[in-house]
Amino acid sequence: MKTPQSIWNSRYSNANKNAISRKYDDWMDRWKHLLQPKQRTMALDIGCGIGLDTRYLTDLGYLTIAADLSDEAIASCRKSMPENPYIQLDAGDGLPFIGSSFQVINANLSLHYFKRVETQKIVNDIKRCLASGGIFFARFNSTSDTNYGSVGYDTIETNVFRVNGLQKSFFDQQSVNELFNTAWKIHSLEELCVERYSKSKIVWEIVAEKIRRG
Repeated sequence: MKTPQSIWNSRYSNANKNAISRKYDDWMDRWKHLLQPKQRTMALDIGCGIGLDTRYLTDLGYLTIAADLSDEAIASCRKSMPENPYIQLDAGDGLPFIGSSFQVINANLSLHYFKRVETQKIVNDIKRCLASGGIFFARFNSTSDTNYGSVGYDTIETNVFRVNGLQKSFFDQQSVNELFNTAWKIHSLEELCVERYSKSKIVWEIVAEKIRRG
């Protein structure tokens, strides 16, 4: 039986020959006013893939740690950015960083491969790793999505399905709100249509700030 890691390794092993797009959509650019790194400010890109978001944050001046379950993805990312730090991890196992390590954490379509309770634990762990006032950027599958939907796949729990060997979750607005119901200031929560591998995809995009203490 294939593991999630082996599935992602297979997808990334021939990244230059398959449908994995290298065209960046600059989706964080409209939030650049929230992205003002100081010297040696740290960022974390969870599910870095081939490193498009990693490159964006690094070019802004962040010391960006690129993290992914797939060692093939990390290898592809490292080819274009050998100077960046990398770590192979499964976010569901917890983030191996001390609290308040990062000013920015990004998870672009990388946290909807878990059951809902597991996703909540990951978001809580991300909050732990963010500094006070730190920003979390994320995109999640929307229940409105059709091209990358769940029709015909086995149901694991409500809005969570087994799709081509992977758990895949879909979120409505209420379920996204529940992920961020404590100690977050929401700058933006929008349901958007984006292009993903030459198809339209409906996602929830959220920009959230860890509430400052005191």
